[in-house]
Amino acid sequence: MKVSKQEAEFQRLANRTRFADTRQLVRFTVQRLAAHIPHQQILQAISHQDFPGRSPQLQDDIFFLNLRSKLILQMYDDRGLDLIGPDVETIQPLYQNYNDWILDYDRAAIDTLFATEPLLKPNQD
Repeated sequence: MKVSKQEAEFQRLANRTRFADTRQLVRFTVQRLAAHIPHQQILQAISHQDFPGRSPQLQDDIFFLNLRSKLILQMYDDRGLDLIGPDVETIQPLYQNYNDWILDYDRAAIDTLFATEPLLKPNQD
């Protein structure tokens, strides 16, 4: 994927995560239509990170943000990914369709989240 200087944004940030191996974080952002992002190759490269000799490889954290649906996807390795949404209703269809993909150690917490009644919104008097 070739990116021009005009469409790329770089930021240097302090790395304050508990997993910080470095003191500085470089954020690279590019806005593209999903059809123009080689997501299959990127996900394959992430899945290869724990397997020396396999290529392509990526060792960095990659987040896919869908601005329209407000969903965030982050594949962390060949075992899984995190999907974050703005509310339970947005990710409910994904929970129903891909329930068997939920990892056992996450299942109880995720099932509890979707088993509860819709969250009550504060009184807006």
